[in-house]
This record gives sequence, structure tokens and C-alpha cells, in this order.
Amino acid sequence: MASYEEDIHIIEIKKITLLENLKISARESESIEEDTREQASNPKWFEYRKNRFTASLCNRLTGRNAPKTPRGLTTLAKNFVHPKEVNKIVKLKMDYGKFYEPIAIRHYETYMKLSGFKINVEASGLVLDETNYILGATPDGKVTCDGEMGILEVKCSDQYKDIDPKAICVISPNPMVIKDKDGIFRISKEHSYYNQVQMQLALTCQTWCDFVFYIHLKD
Repeated sequence: MASYEEDIHIIEIKKITLLENLKISARESESIEEDTREQASNPKWFEYRKNRFTASLCNRLTGRNAPKTPRGLTTLAKNFVHPKEVNKIVKLKMDYGKFYEPIAIRHYETYMKLSGFKINVEASGLVLDETNYILGATPDGKVTCDGEMGILEVKCSDQYKDIDPKAICVISPNPMVIKDKDGIFRISKEHSYYNQVQMQLALTCQTWCDFVFYIHLKD
């Protein structure tokens, strides 16, 4: 039977090996982003995300309810390395978002063009940084607006479907979008999606993100 010291040594070797296998070059990072623009429809997207801390998980470590104790952090790490299969309710929400996301993007493009902006939206793959190679992010789009580069993040809610998005800012106990003092709708800093967007901005080296909150209203 291996001793405690031997077990620790084996774990350390496995950790080093795992981290070495995650290392990438700048050229590899560009190639991965190009190869994974289909996102969840592409098996490579899942492959490259494995054992990496992605922006969608950011709030679990930085949010209000993030674990503070060693036991809590251990549980988080286990769920991170060995993610549980999503339940039916979560899958339905994911399928809803996947279906309406391209529709939301088309509405966004139309709105921006009608507002006088020269805009172009392209698909984005998984963005990895060669320095912080354990981190990753997949914005829903890369945006060029009047010559300036930014990113796009889209959320399609089935919870409040058929309700005007502006009304949700008032009735939701934890709204993802709020109206600021100037009457402009912005992502709430108190919501988990805010941390996700901040990590996306950091890894893509962009300074702004258009956050689209889409509700499908019946005709």
C-alpha cells in the first residue's frame, strides 16, 4: 500500500502532466478558435474545454455564493473535472437558447443597422490564452461596429417568455438586465452573467460587449 507521501507525489505528477497537456502556443490558440466556431455542435469544442475553467463557470468561483471553505472548493473542483450530466429541465433551457440564439442575433443586427450603425457579426469559437491556458471563453459573436471590435453575448430566456423584456427588469427578483440612472438598459453587476462577460472581455482582449437579452413574443 502506498504511503501518504507517495500518494501526494503521484497526484503532483498527474497535475503537472495535465497542465503540460493544456499548454498551447499563440498559433494554436488562433487555430482552435477557428476550428470551434460551431461551438456545441462541434466535438472539438468540448474536447478543448475539458479541464479548463471557462467563462460560463466564472461566477461559481467569484460570485456571492462561491465556496469559501476547503470542502466547498474541493466539491467545486470535482464537479469541474467530472461534470454531472445535465437534468431534463436544464437541457430544455439549453435547447431553447440554442434554437432562439441565431434569431436573436438577426434581430440585433437589424436593430443596429436601423439605428445607423455599420455592423458585422461573425461566429466566435473557443478563445484560449497561451499564457493563462487553463482559462477559456466562447462569446456568442465577434462584432465590428463602425470599425471598432467587440464581442456579443446572447441570453434567450424561457422563464419569462411572452413578457416584454423591459418589464422583466421590474418583476424579476434577480434581473440580468437593469435600467441605469440615465435610462439605459445594462447587464446587472449583481447577476452571474456579468462575471461571465468580464472574463470573455479579458480573454478576447476587447473593451466592450453588447449583451442581448432576447424574449420570444407571440404574434
